[in-house]
Amino acid sequence: MNKDREEPREFGIQFKSLKRYRCSTPEGGPNHHTDTAQYVKFHPALNRKSIYLIRDRTTSANPSLTSEQAPPVPPKDRRFAMNPPNRLLAPSQSAGFQNSAPTCSICFEDTNHFPRRAPTSRCAHPPAICAPCLEEYISHSVLTDGLTSIPCPTPECEQTLGYDDVIRGAKSDKICLDRYETLLLRRLLEHDPNFAWCKNPACSWGQIHEGGDENPLVICEQCYTHSCFTHDIPWHTGFTCRQFDVNLKMEAESRRLKEQRDDENRESEEYIRNHAKKCPSCGRQIQKNGGCNHMTCHSPAGCGHQFCWLCLAHWGQPHKPPCEYYYPRSANTSPYAYSGVFYDD
Repeated sequence: MNKDREEPREFGIQFKSLKRYRCSTPEGGPNHHTDTAQYVKFHPALNRKSIYLIRDRTTSANPSLTSEQAPPVPPKDRRFAMNPPNRLLAPSQSAGFQNSAPTCSICFEDTNHFPRRAPTSRCAHPPAICAPCLEEYISHSVLTDGLTSIPCPTPECEQTLGYDDVIRGAKSDKICLDRYETLLLRRLLEHDPNFAWCKNPACSWGQIHEGGDENPLVICEQCYTHSCFTHDIPWHTGFTCRQFDVNLKMEAESRRLKEQRDDENRESEEYIRNHAKKCPSCGRQIQKNGGCNHMTCHSPAGCGHQFCWLCLAHWGQPHKPPCEYYYPRSANTSPYAYSGVFYDD
């Protein structure tokens, strides 16, 4: 079964079944089953404390969720990394006037509104982005691109913003932070093999399905849509999962046979175009298997019409150019032009 999930839909979702969520904790080890309610006080708005607790208990159990291991984004993909920093913290000089304010590599403004530190605690470079531009960059990455692993916007830096970095960089954008925490929670839930999204396009509900493949029917607790946990599709009414699998195999075999027939038909049509001609009288395809160019459309399938294989002219009538039997003189001067015999002066 393919458990790869597509990017979730809109945010602001409740998960009533979180009380049954299985998580790994340092106390119980990777197989420890616990009541998530003791870690998460779930609410539609998603409080930040919950995400802190989730993060602390899943970083070691799910290393793939840590921002440190997120793949770096090439500089060309960083929309806000526009101007490589060049002595950004050095005073700029103009006509003898010295300005101590550094220049932001995004907005190119000399400003004192710089954060005290680089975007991440792991960055080896000094701050190169002013605080307003950094907040806008984080908001765009979260709200538009739906990212949870946000690369540092400074050119040539391959570090990724962690949770604390995002919270600090976008602290005044509540919408961005709520969206970011929702995305983190969804990412955590989707690592649970028993988690399932509702298949109703108008519903954004997700829940833990404890029945697994043995009890594949999932009923959404929000809109009551039925879906199949095994195949990750709307419920196949009238068929069990085994019957549905058989139907899928039969449909695949039917498609394969149809493609094979289509290929054979195309090859036959290509052969006919290259080796056969239509009778000028009835249109029946005729293939020349040897002999002279005097052809007859034989009955019972044919009409008995006689014609020249080269120019398709009626045999006994003037041939057509560029047929080798064509004679350009008048019909009264060359009887050979009618008989199909080449006339040599």
